[in-house]
Amino acid sequence: MFNQTTYTGVPINVFLQDFIDALQEEGFTVSLSEMSPRLGQHKTFRITYRGAYVASTNPRLWARKVRPFCCEYRFPDENLKAHAKVPADFDLNEFSRYHGCNPNRLRIEDQKKEGRYLWIEDTETALHLLRDWKRRINEESFSAASSSAEQIVEDLNTILADVAISETDRLAQIKIRLGQGTFRKMLDDEFSTSCAVTGIDVPEALRASHIVPWRSSTSEQRLNPMNGLLLSANIDSLFDRYMITFRQNGELECSRTLTQQQWDRLGAIGDLRVKPTKARAEFLKLHNAEFEKCERMRLAK
Repeated sequence: MFNQTTYTGVPINVFLQDFIDALQEEGFTVSLSEMSPRLGQHKTFRITYRGAYVASTNPRLWARKVRPFCCEYRFPDENLKAHAKVPADFDLNEFSRYHGCNPNRLRIEDQKKEGRYLWIEDTETALHLLRDWKRRINEESFSAASSSAEQIVEDLNTILADVAISETDRLAQIKIRLGQGTFRKMLDDEFSTSCAVTGIDVPEALRASHIVPWRSSTSEQRLNPMNGLLLSANIDSLFDRYMITFRQNGELECSRTLTQQQWDRLGAIGDLRVKPTKARAEFLKLHNAEFEKCERMRLAK
């Protein structure tokens, strides 16, 4: 995690250690900041994702005896550059509504001459906000192809490292992640090896698409065909990146950032040919929520 010998703060407590463990499980990196207001002091931890500085923490937050906070949030601008200070026009309630979090778990810390900063109280809220950073970094700082390939490699390494499941289960999950095995077969059977939207029946052009992404699904959800759609490759790509979604009744909704010319060139994309079952509609509801969140961010640029 970091070089214990260079850390000069108060002893790390269970609250901070649990937060650090949760961050690392999510793929964030925690390291000691090389910069310090005083020579020889190293108390601040930088929280980064793929090199981007997304949050920080120090004993002033997590070592408080009354109401400790796990980290200080950093605000991304349109170029994903991080800013520590709260923006001048910041509205805590609007920020909370936009991100779907509890404003009571947040605090604007006014440090007078230094400025105002946003503190996050608990690990769950912090991870919720930092996952949004993570998504934007993956989508905007890395190409779709490389991001997808790297994510698959990361997911496969996660499976291989999971000693809590048997080797048989690990091999089964690897096949699922690569779009093979039982999950694909169940979707092929349900959709007669044809796209759930267009009806295209060329197996090589079809993808077994998870509605709730594989990396965000439980082991049961990864195998559940109700968390899947059989889609042609171009539709799968748009669906996976939340450029389109299908409502619970099967109706298509696409991003308003797509121009009419782009939409025409994408070809015939319409509603799902068969109305979703109640179980699949529940998964689509979660996809709808992510689509709406991404759409707000796209339109705000």
